[in-house]
Amino acid sequence: MELKLIRKEFTDQGAIGELYVNGEYECLTFEKKTGAGAIPAGIYDLVIDFSQKFQRPLPHLKNVPGFEGVYLHPGNGAGDVGGCIVVGRTMEQETIGGTREAFEALFAKLEDVPPTELIVLEIEVEPLPAAKPSQTPRPPIAEMTTGTPARRRTARPRHAAGKPPVRGAFNQGGVPTIACFNRAKTKLGVNFDKLIAAMQAFIDDYVAPVWGTPAKLVKSDGFIKGAWAMVFLDDADQPGALAYHDLTPDGLPQAKVFVKTTIKNNDLVSVSASHELVEMLVDPAINMMTTGPDPKLMYAYESADPVEALSFPVKGIPMTDFVFPAYFEAFHKPGSVQFDQMKKVREPFQILSGGYQIIFKNGKWKQIYGSKAKKKAFKREDRRGHRSEQRAAKKLKRADLKAIARAERKK
Repeated sequence: MELKLIRKEFTDQGAIGELYVNGEYECLTFEKKTGAGAIPAGIYDLVIDFSQKFQRPLPHLKNVPGFEGVYLHPGNGAGDVGGCIVVGRTMEQETIGGTREAFEALFAKLEDVPPTELIVLEIEVEPLPAAKPSQTPRPPIAEMTTGTPARRRTARPRHAAGKPPVRGAFNQGGVPTIACFNRAKTKLGVNFDKLIAAMQAFIDDYVAPVWGTPAKLVKSDGFIKGAWAMVFLDDADQPGALAYHDLTPDGLPQAKVFVKTTIKNNDLVSVSASHELVEMLVDPAINMMTTGPDPKLMYAYESADPVEALSFPVKGIPMTDFVFPAYFEAFHKPGSVQFDQMKKVREPFQILSGGYQIIFKNGKWKQIYGSKAKKKAFKREDRRGHRSEQRAAKKLKRADLKAIARAERKK
């Protein structure tokens, strides 16, 4: 078994990293600065043996120069680390969350390794960002909307300066600014500034290189003229919430994140927000659909719904998994290309157990689900103001600033 720890960010307290098992993302890591410095980058044998300090078997990193007793274990912060490596699911202000769950999941995998198989852990530091290679050419996608002819998005030639062109925005050729503002009284569970920074990296490093949808996120107190918007609200019952409608006052795309509703569903606000963000960037007018494996159906271009139960960390904050353009291209063979960011989808139009897909059948929008449990959970959710409801409404309405102001004055 091969493990790889990539140090992604250095703080005053130590190093935040990501751990991969056989090439698949597993969890976050945290290493505290010690008098001996950091564990040197390199490849080390990993064995499971008994730790006298923790009084239980733990993964033990062997033959680390200048270090003794380097174990992987759970812990919540720098005070729990020593010279070891702590694992977890989330990172907020150098406090590690979901640490017990992350460790037990990792430990179970290590215990399943046959005694004759070697386990190694490679530690490396992420290099400085380099220019991203151009994407592998792919056939253009037919984009269809009800009652209008199909249109195709085709690649444009590169600019003379050698920079790649902008390939997608609400109006082709521009990079939208997205105003992010919080009207929720419910705590987000994450620092708002750090959330915006993580979502910007999510766009820059993951979404835009695949979908060609760059954007600039800015924190604001409300709508900005000429900008798209992402507004955080408690729920659809919050005074003025429904008056935000579907678009900004200028008629530009708008995403809504219902914080209280998200938490009630046992979901993370950061995952919900990044879900709405990537879907707004890919299909800003909520009107794109395509043919698929069933010739009687049309499939909505929703890029996070089929994989919505999965997430991965960006700057220590969980972001949603999302599908790649190849997901909507039925001609691909299973396993032939990458279909989603986390490499969990094996074939076009596959719906994972925690996901769903919006379809158009017999003149009506419906949902199909990856599992019975997901169908049951979906039925319990408050869907008011969500994209699935906006798509079914057929006509998008602009935010009513006067109605919002009136409702907020009455609070």
